[in-house]
Amino acid sequence: SKDDRLGVMAYQNFTPWRGASATVGFDFDVYSGEIPVSGGNNHTEGSMSTIGRKRITEYSPYVTLSQSVAGDLLNVNGGLRMANSDMFDTQWVPQIGVALNPGRGFNVKGTVAMGYRNPSFRELYLYRMANPDLQPEKMMNYELSVGKHFSRYLTAGITAYYSRGHDMIQVVDNRNVNTGRFINKGIEVTANSHPLDHLRLYASYSYLHTSLTGLVGAPVNQYYIGAELTLWKRLKIAADLKGVGGLYVAPDVHDQNYALLDMKLTYGICRYVDIFTRLENMTAARYVINRGYDMPGFTAMGGFKVSF
Repeated sequence: SKDDRLGVMAYQNFTPWRGASATVGFDFDVYSGEIPVSGGNNHTEGSMSTIGRKRITEYSPYVTLSQSVAGDLLNVNGGLRMANSDMFDTQWVPQIGVALNPGRGFNVKGTVAMGYRNPSFRELYLYRMANPDLQPEKMMNYELSVGKHFSRYLTAGITAYYSRGHDMIQVVDNRNVNTGRFINKGIEVTANSHPLDHLRLYASYSYLHTSLTGLVGAPVNQYYIGAELTLWKRLKIAADLKGVGGLYVAPDVHDQNYALLDMKLTYGICRYVDIFTRLENMTAARYVINRGYDMPGFTAMGGFKVSF
């Protein structure tokens, strides 16, 4: 394919009055592309493997405003974006949030926001999965979280969310399609610890319930356990275990349940140069994310990083 993209992002941050911050911005994008030849055959009208030149223009002015009250005790923020496209109707996209810090390490946050996304150029036109009849994704999301910093040994938080929307885009039988109406709800729990100056620990768990049957790429359960250890100021060892349960792939593929163990070693040769090696899927777990494409087993790689 021959693809082009032109994009411009402009924004200005300013302080309209005490305790407030605001942003006014404008995003502009033009996407175009074509597949003139496939398999040695030139494009013909109605071909599924080639396309003529297509073009999409999108632009979105937006504004955000945040106001602090009584110092850091309360923060209220909101925003509004106008999403415009030469393919779809104009959509107003609002959001509002509140953050409360009552003290003693507690914080409470709540948000109500609309999610909106036009189909991408690839989803509409490129390759076999393309579907030029796709509609934009749209949903309303409600989220509430509570966190507590107990000490350097433990910081924990829990988040509950509820999403209601329609036309989520996913791949079904090798074709991009809209899902129709859906409701997603779930919880996320996180915990971090810094028990030693050179050791950090992380853990998280999430649960998702969806009204859709066969939602691709959205596992029911996920967990993550990680650790970072620094030795002699130069050697850094990072290891993590990621687990997935109840991942739907396709009707003829069993739901996927797997765990991945990864490790990364980084050594600072000098102030400017680090060398590293990364070991992925160390237990050679077998799993599939996209039907027909088994994911790699054990993988090792190495390299160096230069910083100036």
